[in-house]
Amino acid sequence: MKLYDNQLTGTIPTEVGHLIKLKRIDLDMNGLLGTIPTEIGDCEQLEFLWLNNNNLNGTIPEELYGLTALQKLYMEDLNLTGMISKSIGNLVNLEVLNMNSNSLTGTIPPNIKNCTKLRSIELDDNNLTGSLPSEIKHLTNLELLYLSGNEFGSSIPSEWAEMQNLTVLAISSSNITGRIPSEIYNLTKLQYFLLDRNELTGTIPSQVGQMKNLTHLYLYDNQLDGQLPSALGGLSNLKELVLDQNKFTGTVPTSFRNMTGLGEYR
Repeated sequence: MKLYDNQLTGTIPTEVGHLIKLKRIDLDMNGLLGTIPTEIGDCEQLEFLWLNNNNLNGTIPEELYGLTALQKLYMEDLNLTGMISKSIGNLVNLEVLNMNSNSLTGTIPPNIKNCTKLRSIELDDNNLTGSLPSEIKHLTNLELLYLSGNEFGSSIPSEWAEMQNLTVLAISSSNITGRIPSEIYNLTKLQYFLLDRNELTGTIPSQVGQMKNLTHLYLYDNQLDGQLPSALGGLSNLKELVLDQNKFTGTVPTSFRNMTGLGEYR
């Protein structure tokens, strides 16, 4: 069922639960109101659910977490509130999870570790708090992890270094504290490493030179100190290096002249 990019209004009818063989619901970019009906949980064969950019509100119904065939779940830019249920671990076939730009609260449930097929998690711009769960390390197929614009008040778990397929790690403006674990610099497939506008402390170690695929490194507006490592100059694919508003000392390494593809540096 594809009804995206129309001018539909009103609510999602509860009768949607009668469509028990439905595999795809795409209602993106309409003007739908109200809550997500609990009856959607009766669509047991559903694999793809797109609800982005509507005026839906309320909490995510527990019944939705029973859709074990679900592969892609998009609920971006709604007005969803409440917590992400620990039952999210039931979605064992989920590959893409997008709940950006809502008002979700609470923590990221550790049970998300059961969703081992996940390739993308996008939870930007919510009100999530608490510790970043180390259990995410079990998501070894994960490529994209977007958690910016939250209020975690937590450090980055060193165990996340086990997610060797990560190409994007973005946790900007989320009250991240402590040091960047040295193990994180072993994520050699990372292209986007975005930890700006947090409360990070410590230095940038020479191990950063292992991240040869980095194109964007944002560490600005933290409490980082020490000297800039010359190893940064070996990141030949770097296009943007943004380190301002920290407490670095010493001189700019001469190796920086090797970053010939750099378009932004501050």
